[in-house]
Amino acid sequence: MKMNRFHQLPLFVTLLSATAWVGCAEDIQPEPSDPCPPEVTVITTDSTGTTRVGACSQENWLYLDLDANTQVFPENSAADPTWDLAFQRFKILTNGGVTGTGAVAVARVASGDYDAMTEAPTQRYVEDVEDSDDDGDEADNPFNEATSWYDYDREDHTLSPADFVYVIRSTEGAYFKLEMTNYYDEAGTSGFPAFRFAAIDPPSGDPALADRLVVDASSNEEWVYINTFDRTVVEIEDPTDSEDWDLAIRRTQIQTNSGTSGAGHGGAKIAAETQWENLTSTPTIGFAVDRELSAPGRPNAPGFSGHPDLNEWYDYNGQTHAVTPKDQMYVLRTGEGDYTKLQILDYADGVLTLRLDSLTRDLQTYTETVNPLDDGGFVYFDMDHGLAMTPDDPSSNLEWDLAVSRTKIQTNSGTSGSGQGGAYNPETGSLEEVSRVPAGEGCYLPLGGHVCDCALTVDQCAEQSGIMTGQCGCPAPFTVDEMLPAPGPSGESYSGSPILADWYNYDPNTHVVSPKDASYLVRTSDGAFSKIKITEYEDGALTFQWSFAGPGQTRF
Repeated sequence: MKMNRFHQLPLFVTLLSATAWVGCAEDIQPEPSDPCPPEVTVITTDSTGTTRVGACSQENWLYLDLDANTQVFPENSAADPTWDLAFQRFKILTNGGVTGTGAVAVARVASGDYDAMTEAPTQRYVEDVEDSDDDGDEADNPFNEATSWYDYDREDHTLSPADFVYVIRSTEGAYFKLEMTNYYDEAGTSGFPAFRFAAIDPPSGDPALADRLVVDASSNEEWVYINTFDRTVVEIEDPTDSEDWDLAIRRTQIQTNSGTSGAGHGGAKIAAETQWENLTSTPTIGFAVDRELSAPGRPNAPGFSGHPDLNEWYDYNGQTHAVTPKDQMYVLRTGEGDYTKLQILDYADGVLTLRLDSLTRDLQTYTETVNPLDDGGFVYFDMDHGLAMTPDDPSSNLEWDLAVSRTKIQTNSGTSGSGQGGAYNPETGSLEEVSRVPAGEGCYLPLGGHVCDCALTVDQCAEQSGIMTGQCGCPAPFTVDEMLPAPGPSGESYSGSPILADWYNYDPNTHVVSPKDASYLVRTSDGAFSKIKITEYEDGALTFQWSFAGPGQTRF
């Protein structure tokens, strides 16, 4: 089932205006305009080995060569092989992938022990990739993704380092461990990130086994939580209210961060592909979420919250009591809305060997024709799964996202449903041009660290001496359903979307209904986003094209 929970987009968490005043109008410029010195330089490396850099410029990047332990000044950073890391305020880039030619790659170790780490782990090392779903334009890497190097305090609007150790493969092929320690200088000025780093030995494990993770889930009581993207076991204080875990295992039982198990964007489905190497991407639809399941074994054993497909991962021999993994692959949606693949390779008394790797989103465009019902009722559509459905009570059901009855359209919101649905008109005819959820207004807080808060109302913003502005990049306001006049002269009304009610032109002479050249954004019942375009209407049958971004994503 879908969970009716509020989902705040990562636009706020990315702290747009820790850089909000980059290139912004003068109305949100802080005073003084820039605390950064004219020349961006490395400030100090103290006796503890902590390096503090003056990366406070809003425009310039500071480049470091870890191998030489020095600052460098590349004329063309994209082609320069000398630098390893680049800093600009809280943003960090690496000289690899789409950013540079140095083949620098990074692995993130959750809850890592910096002092004890002497050898680089045998796990996935990531080069910079194209920006995906955060609100900046910089490349994604383990420093900058939704799980970034910092934690953000919404009370005092400050950054503090998250509990990660990063392992960096440099341009010269050496390995360094790095731990962020601060974001502020001694005076409390932001944009002066501090960290410690040191050379360590390269991985000694077999690179061919880098996608393996051995998990000791032998306890009958405790769940073991896993970040499948990083291939690490993580400690979670409250798994029901955290997006930091993706998979939980207790002996043979498995949960995803979804449904009855967690508040994340998780889910899973059985992969149609049977060859590990061939599975590189996944469509965004068709994922099931967790629900209450019957426990295997004793008939009267208590049930548990788990994933219906993942808990069929093994064969059990009643005579030998052996648990044998099926030759099956799964596609996982993580707690943050990313995608990975999973294969369970071995099981020995609660110790599992998992094979894990990341997948890319395959944003497909689908075509759906909704035929009219004889009684004039609505046909309900679940965009998460791409299926028509028949809810018993549409006003309380959270599984449907869009409903159609001839020319009338509903979203699961307002007077039509209890979900988080709604619609928005981006004012473009081309579905391909709808590439992301556009920005709306947010509260810029110059006294709170020059950050933006998308959740504050106008009054709350004023109370904190903030400025409501569209420069924050907060999500656009979606219009929920309301009572509308029914088409024709009847004078009756119906519940529907005022945005989607304008999808057609009507010729009173020929009585022909013609779709306008318009595309729309639809917010689903659980706060995810789809884009749609109605392409045909004939004898009450409505045809539309649509694409589903997936939970936690705002780009198409």
